[in-house]
Amino acid sequence: MQAEWRLMTRFQWLLGVLAMAWLCGCSTVLPPARPVAYMFPTVLPMSALEECIPRETTVADIEACLARSELKASLLEMGLQPGDLAIMARGLSKRGYAELDARRVKGRLQWVSVCYLKAGTILRASYSSLPSGLRKHAEAVQESTEGTLHFERDPYGNVKVITEYPGPKSNSILRQVKSPKKSHWEIRWTLP
Repeated sequence: MQAEWRLMTRFQWLLGVLAMAWLCGCSTVLPPARPVAYMFPTVLPMSALEECIPRETTVADIEACLARSELKASLLEMGLQPGDLAIMARGLSKRGYAELDARRVKGRLQWVSVCYLKAGTILRASYSSLPSGLRKHAEAVQESTEGTLHFERDPYGNVKVITEYPGPKSNSILRQVKSPKKSHWEIRWTLP
């Protein structure tokens, strides 16, 4: 009887050690805390691909586009990797669309999307709150004009209220997007 008890106790101890080893071996993989490039829309609806036109693109083209829109420096500070620019180049060459998702990074810039349309290259950047230069511009524009108000539905059926103002440059539009889930600011550039 005592031998059976010792055997049972050893078995339970061994089972406990194996369970602890298995539980300690499991770990959660977190996505990187840096801007990540995607070739399919994650920040815009999938229907955004319908209007996009594929065009041969290089990493240098994307760097020039980000530099013209003054986003390159802030993305590099956030940890943008050269490999992500190559993924963007491949997405633009194959589908006419690419994006950088920075929602997991601490900072105001949430995401950047680039798409090729018939009208030219459309570059969008979303901010949780505007940086100081854009905020001053937005305050000045809001005082002088009322902006253009329109409504859109997101892919989930929620109504977004969008107010558009002239951007800081002639080829840009500043958009204030208010939705039930989350409000943000967007700046949209039309590049040749």
